[in-house]
Amino acid sequence: GRVTDFQKETTTRCFFVNKHFNHRDSNDTKNPQKHNRRLVGKNKHAKRKNRRTFNKEKDNIDNNCIFNLSNINLNKHHIAVLNKGLNFSPSNYKPKPHQLDTDLLRFERTLQLRYFFNNDSYDNNRVFEKNPEWWPNKLNPLITKFCRELHAYLSKTLAKPTIHHNLNNKQQIALKQLIDNRNIVIKPADKGGGIVIMNKDMYLNKMNTLLNDTNTYDIITTDDTINVKTKAD
Repeated sequence: GRVTDFQKETTTRCFFVNKHFNHRDSNDTKNPQKHNRRLVGKNKHAKRKNRRTFNKEKDNIDNNCIFNLSNINLNKHHIAVLNKGLNFSPSNYKPKPHQLDTDLLRFERTLQLRYFFNNDSYDNNRVFEKNPEWWPNKLNPLITKFCRELHAYLSKTLAKPTIHHNLNNKQQIALKQLIDNRNIVIKPADKGGGIVIMNKDMYLNKMNTLLNDTNTYDIITTDDTINVKTKAD
């Protein structure tokens, strides 16, 4: 008989639906768990991120420059922190306002003293006693202006609520463990730019052995540090 437009549309829909199910069934026959893997676990972006993190940690362990001569066992987080170098500055600490004022005041005093004592008209041969609170009588206005602008900039920066950490939580814990361990000594290697970790007792014994070598060092009865420093300057 006559086929209506409604029957044609219904037949077309059924065809595509059956084709879709048949296509999925055929794939399930070859690999029945293929579509289930997409539903279980993380998505591809999270997996890719975890893979990059794992490869980076593996590379830190395989290509590290750390020589552990101590009795402690270093995990991957300790190695990751030490591989950043001994001059690495963690940004997970927000200084307090009074500490910022104290540090900047000490910094300004250092600049003013350098400018004052580098003056050619001043007598550099005079010997002064140590006085950490002494300031020159005449200050350089450019240094004072620079320190005030620096203080305003740092205060504005520290007032921000968010801090971008350059260490994750596990690395922060590993760093604190290394700092609190008083039984080890961490020093830069003489050559190669590596980092050496030694037991404190071993380090002190080696230092005493070097200092007790009378062929290289002489024992003095008076402290001539000031005279040697004056000649060196």
